[in-house]
Amino acid sequence: MISIVIPTYNREKTISRALDSALNQTYKDFEIIVVDDNSNDRTCEIVKRYCDKFNNITYIKHEVNKGGSGARNTGVKNSHGDIIAFLDSDDEFADDKLEKCMNIFNERKDVGFIYTDVYFISEITGHKYISERQEWNNSYKELLRNNIIGGTSSIVIRREVFDKAKGFNETLPSCQDWDFYIRALKNCNAYRVAGPLTKYYVHEDSISGNKNKAINGHLHIMQETKEILKDYNDKKLFRSIMSEQYVTIAQIYSNFSDYKNAKKNYFEALKMNVFNKKALKNSMLTLLGEKKFLATKRKYSLKKNSLLHSN
Repeated sequence: MISIVIPTYNREKTISRALDSALNQTYKDFEIIVVDDNSNDRTCEIVKRYCDKFNNITYIKHEVNKGGSGARNTGVKNSHGDIIAFLDSDDEFADDKLEKCMNIFNERKDVGFIYTDVYFISEITGHKYISERQEWNNSYKELLRNNIIGGTSSIVIRREVFDKAKGFNETLPSCQDWDFYIRALKNCNAYRVAGPLTKYYVHEDSISGNKNKAINGHLHIMQETKEILKDYNDKKLFRSIMSEQYVTIAQIYSNFSDYKNAKKNYFEALKMNVFNKKALKNSMLTLLGEKKFLATKRKYSLKKNSLLHSN
């Protein structure tokens, strides 16, 4: 059985969409665990109507807000399936997502972690595009460089993988998904299912955020990565990956219009790897002034939600 864990907080406008996409799966052996992180809108009322109609939905409400990671951990703790899928309450599954993932799990006993391509839909601009993830191919080093998997709505994993990783870190202010992937995939084989089997909606709540929370989450990832890279004993790899992580931090600063710290981190990236094209290009843009940098910021606006995604 698959357990679909849906964390939610004040999603009265979108929770029905998420639940309908889960209930419409062509693969039918599943349960749904909705964890309400202490909403104060009509989310509870809406979910309870679904519970009255469908006996495979469980509703749990936190007495205090614990954040997305806490809600996901609560959901898994109260689930019964050998396979765990996560669905944010403002996202959707394609109807055949679980069926395609289960086919892989049944055929490939060595695979413990599946992720899919994502269909991004901006409710702000109307822009739509498919984000094709790269094949896994033992890409753990690439995962240390960037979050190549994306948000948690795209992943389906075996329960033992979740348990060995000890769930999501509830103390992190951001990057909880990336942090979990780094721990879960350290000794686990992953598989990418091609095709946009997850719809990710970008709205005002998705791209608003706190700069310090975003930066502190990435600093945790950087420190975690440094410790892991010690085992590789490869200075070139270390400097290359650290350079990319400085670029990511610089991009966050730029998105919050903090060009001084953006420039500082681009230069740190170049210290690590003078051939880093993104760092070189964007550090030059900071020298040219804010107008040039705003163009970079606009291109980055849709990507930002994956960097800040924490619920």
